[in-house]
Amino acid sequence: MDCLSPTSSLEERLLLGGLQETPGVVEKVGPLAGTIFKVVDADQLVKRKVMVWVPGPIKFDTRTHFERLEKVNPGLKTTLWRLYDRVTSPSGTKFVIGVDEASVGTIAGLANLQHRRTATGVLEEILSRCKIKVALIQEPWCCKGRIRGLNLRGGQIISCTFADRPRACIYVNGVDAMPLPQLSTMDLAAAVLLFQERSMIRRIVICSSYLPYDAPDPLPNRELEDLVKFCKTKSWDLLVGCDSNSHHSVWGSSDVNPRRESLLEYLITTELQLLNRGPQPTFRNNVREEVIDITLCTSNIVHKIKGWRVSGETSLSDHCHILFMLSKEARQAPKPQIGIYTVPDPQMWIMAHTVYT
Repeated sequence: MDCLSPTSSLEERLLLGGLQETPGVVEKVGPLAGTIFKVVDADQLVKRKVMVWVPGPIKFDTRTHFERLEKVNPGLKTTLWRLYDRVTSPSGTKFVIGVDEASVGTIAGLANLQHRRTATGVLEEILSRCKIKVALIQEPWCCKGRIRGLNLRGGQIISCTFADRPRACIYVNGVDAMPLPQLSTMDLAAAVLLFQERSMIRRIVICSSYLPYDAPDPLPNRELEDLVKFCKTKSWDLLVGCDSNSHHSVWGSSDVNPRRESLLEYLITTELQLLNRGPQPTFRNNVREEVIDITLCTSNIVHKIKGWRVSGETSLSDHCHILFMLSKEARQAPKPQIGIYTVPDPQMWIMAHTVYT
């Protein structure tokens, strides 16, 4: 055809001249019988490849994941996205995805936010399905100074009320928990639960603690030390879910970070006992996997902690969910008392989890 020049693009030759005008290219295109062609704007063509890492086992297909992205990110269109490669390992799955140019800018702005949103969505689903009563959460999804997601009926979020972006919070549902605002900060949230054992009331302080990886001072931070001192002075028991951002072979890490040695040295001076069991990683990404999330409690309640384990369910976070039960062996305390912790079951599931890193 006269309108086709030797330098015409493949698209021009297909649309204007047919396959007979594309010598040397036809064999690369493959059979086209029955193929439906669609004319689209240039910015809709798949031009960029991005790598997405999803930790843990994947229990849904790629299209389902795309649909979830659209649901939580209004305006994002994934109909033109294509899966080029999928590599699965014991620690997670790496996807190589082709995306259209129009999505690139949106993805760049939503990457971290999407990570938090999807991880929070998974957390919310597990809290509901497994009837989790307490969740000790680090680095929750925040927007405009408020913790978002976790909108389950009857649920309550406990965190520092004056922090612009709290990095620790406690979620409770179906239990009475009295916040300890005087001890809560951006990196620590604390509340007290009460039990009646025989003729006395036993108090258990629950704590979610985040220890920044870039903290200039030796671990632990001042907030956690103050909480431990407070509980010791009051003779109250303490249960801590902590994103320590530190390595030590004592809690199953593959190495020891010298700067974090101070955390172990501090724990030895307290009555806190380590509840971690085994070397199963609590943190996974496409580069490494490690044990950095630890669970601690005072020696008086070690026997009440049952079934501590790292969950194998997909979290869509770099951190895995940690699950255990707090066994309630005594009678519940009288309801009229303020802040009394009452639960109809003889044991209660608790989760410790970092939403995003």
